[in-house]
Amino acid sequence: MSGLIELIIFLAVIFGPAAMILWARDRRRIRKLSAAGLLPTDKTILSGTAPHLMGGELSERLLGLAALPECKWAEGNAPDGLLEQALEAAKGLAAFSVLCIVRSEGTTTRTKKEGIDLSWRADGIRPSRMHVSQAGWNNDRKLYELDEWITLDNKTYMNAGLWFKAEDQEAVKDNVQLNKELLPETFLYRLLSQGIERTGILQGEGTAYLCLETTVKEQAGTLVKMQGWMEQNSNLIRKFRMAAYENNVLMGEEISSFTDAPSDLSIQAPAGIETDGGEPTDSFYYIVEHW
Repeated sequence: MSGLIELIIFLAVIFGPAAMILWARDRRRIRKLSAAGLLPTDKTILSGTAPHLMGGELSERLLGLAALPECKWAEGNAPDGLLEQALEAAKGLAAFSVLCIVRSEGTTTRTKKEGIDLSWRADGIRPSRMHVSQAGWNNDRKLYELDEWITLDNKTYMNAGLWFKAEDQEAVKDNVQLNKELLPETFLYRLLSQGIERTGILQGEGTAYLCLETTVKEQAGTLVKMQGWMEQNSNLIRKFRMAAYENNVLMGEEISSFTDAPSDLSIQAPAGIETDGGEPTDSFYYIVEHW
């Protein structure tokens, strides 16, 4: 079994619901938005054709964390209680942002941006408010199909060019489950379940990271590694990576980065979709920006 297939199997278990892209963005939708005067900005889900290369301070910070290099490794286990401390630190984030990218490598000509197959960008406010957008590559159409939703406690709003309140409870259940999978502590649970084989140190620009690594699978030329970058002064996870290799060649990887968001981060229902009585007011188009 190839490393890429191995990676896909692992990711399908974790991110299965996300693979079902609910709605496609097309040119007609953009024309309607433009005609209505709702032009995209560099922070909206409708910006550009690349997945989640948005502007904004938090997005820039997430991209920087995702680009952290590997550590100087040394054999040895993680310090006692480190992952448990990291879990508590992650759960203590009142507001947070996440970027998760799944990419595959290969020799064929690509039209995808940097080989990205799937990506998610999420902002969260505990205990139960999240704004999530996902992008998935449609190989037949040669474009990214985009989906976006906002969860406020027991309500979910979805954007298909038109914002609407979701009534399909199965769809809502899938979205809520994906919200949980994008929580920073979920990635720590994945590391905790595997144990740590070796640790390392990375000295960034004014920030020191403790790196953790474990082997998920090693068989017949296939190697799957799981890694985490922990900020030493806060114990916060800043980057997670799972990579699949075949005969020492990288075939695919999942990279996630995490940052704490400003305390004044606000996630609200899309403007105009409900009145005080909770009924939809109209069926117009709206855009919600990520920070």
